Amino acid sequence: MRRNFALSLLVLVLFTACAKKSDLEPQEVLRQSAEAVKQLQSSNFVVNGDLSTPKGMNFTVKADGILQQAGKQFQFTVNLHGTYLNGAVTHTVDALADVAVAGDNEVYFRLRSFSVTPEQTTFSPEMMGEIAGSWWKLPTDGGGTLQTISPDPQLPQLQSKVLSVTEDLGIQELNNRDAYRYKVRMDPVKLVDFLQASAAASGEPFSADTAQMIAGLFSGAGELWVDKETMFVHRLAWEFLSTDASLAFTSHLNIELSKYNAAPAIVFPTDAKPWKFGSVATGSTFPIQQSSSRASSSASSRRAASSQRSSVQ
Repeated sequence: MRRNFALSLLVLVLFTACAKKSDLEPQEVLRQSAEAVKQLQSSNFVVNGDLSTPKGMNFTVKADGILQQAGKQFQFTVNLHGTYLNGAVTHTVDALADVAVAGDNEVYFRLRSFSVTPEQTTFSPEMMGEIAGSWWKLPTDGGGTLQTISPDPQLPQLQSKVLSVTEDLGIQELNNRDAYRYKVRMDPVKLVDFLQASAAASGEPFSADTAQMIAGLFSGAGELWVDKETMFVHRLAWEFLSTDASLAFTSHLNIELSKYNAAPAIVFPTDAKPWKFGSVATGSTFPIQQSSSRASSSASSRRAASSQRSSVQ
């Protein structure tokens, strides 16, 4: 036991020794980082996340992509895996898809593969099979559809205006680069104020209820790594906590940037078909079975039994 304790203490000392003392105050690093991000035109990014609920829903997601033109254009491949309960049955979901955004009215989507095991009639297998493998150009409503996923031009100001550093962990190495590392929390009042100012600047309506909900989600703690040389954010990790007992969940998000202003060009599809499977804006994008009677439900079940998995290699 003494040997294990001594070994653990040695590891802790070595880890602490690897961290250099910061040469700048945290707020100054955040300020310089917010200014530096304004000059960021391109980067590679990797996003890893997870979500779990007490009701048996557990999902992980990974997105690997490229950002260009200061976030006006981006492309990523997303891999989703998870389980959820339907009554007493646990279903497993796997999906692989590509998303490419060339501008406000150019959003492309390609489903590579999708499966639900055991089979469930919620998703139309015939329609999923028709969707899979092809690039589709999603409908837009004059730019409103895309605004929900395109980066806010004021986002670079977010970290310096609403983040509070709770612990300075010094300068540590991340992916062979020195970075300022901090434990951080988000000020919910300042976040609501920021969201309101951002909405006013972009001419969009502001919802206080939605802002409060977002602030509640960010009530957890996070870690921020800022590249010492470029002052670009290198990694942001966050734990999301639900403040609503009726929507209890825990979630983690890890975003990592690399190849600042040196990311490869995005190749957009030239053979995309017009999307024809529902409205993106109304939330009926994906093919969900709408069973209005027992007969239609029974027919859906028979169809699902014959084909549930669609996949493109």
